Amino acid sequence: MSSKKGFTLLELIIALAIFAIVGIMAMGGLQYLLSVRDKAQPSRVHLEAVNKAHLYLSRDLQQVVNRPIRNEYSERESAFIGRSNFTLPSLLVDEQLVVSLTRWSSGAISVGPYPVDMVRVDYVLRGGELIRRLWPVLDRVAATQAEEEVLLTGLLGLQVTYIDSSAVEVRDWYLNIPDGATVDPVTGAQGQVDFPRAVRMDLNVEERVYDWLFSVG
Repeated sequence: MSSKKGFTLLELIIALAIFAIVGIMAMGGLQYLLSVRDKAQPSRVHLEAVNKAHLYLSRDLQQVVNRPIRNEYSERESAFIGRSNFTLPSLLVDEQLVVSLTRWSSGAISVGPYPVDMVRVDYVLRGGELIRRLWPVLDRVAATQAEEEVLLTGLLGLQVTYIDSSAVEVRDWYLNIPDGATVDPVTGAQGQVDFPRAVRMDLNVEERVYDWLFSVG
């Protein structure tokens, strides 16, 4: 006669109960991990945007070149224009210029299908957003269109200062145009003979405060 013995009903019930408990614990752990991931997602996206904005600003400011331009109204504009002190509610109304500069591209930047040697870059505020605007030509006409990229959203405050060669912080910076304007026509700031040594930006982005310092040139 065979001596093999099968599982009793009680043993099967106990095994099923153990499997059910383990399954419940595993499901709870999975739900917790998914919850943590969902909560971390906005922070990750926020930090990626902040890091990208910092990288763009750093690269643009390090590659400045003293080449004035002509805008769409055939008016000459300085190679470097910097403004300061942007606070609510001004961040949420009309577009405001933060920094406008001419920079070398070293063939690394292509606007449309062609590489260019120098480009014009504007950083503007509009509706609580920091926008980078890249112009395809230095001397533009009315039909010239810029490429825009939103770098930061939820901007609640921005203050910019410009540091001169004597380490003095200046509110606004306007680089003199050779044989041209020596005063910022918008702010009335007295023109400078050279670029600032550094630019400092204090930002409040979605209630998070950042203090950035960029070297220029």
